[in-house]
Amino acid sequence: MGPKETKRFEKLYQRHLRMLKLQGKSEKTRDAYARAIRRLRDHFGCCPDKLTVVHQIPFQILVQRGNQRKEHHRQQEW
Repeated sequence: MGPKETKRFEKLYQRHLRMLKLQGKSEKTRDAYARAIRRLRDHFGCCPDKLTVVHQIPFQILVQRGNQRKEHHRQQEW
């Protein structure tokens, strides 16, 4: 992302965080949502609001891999 897009992302990101807080979301929920937004940005290299349906499948695979790692870790704890 270029400087203009980065500035735009930060503005939207901060607005998103404020809205989550106003909605009464817990700190853990806000952190999880914020992390998801940053992952979208990092994975696709653009603001999440620029994503299209074409981007959904690769990101769903990324999310599933993350969930599989968490489940594997939980199973090891038992």
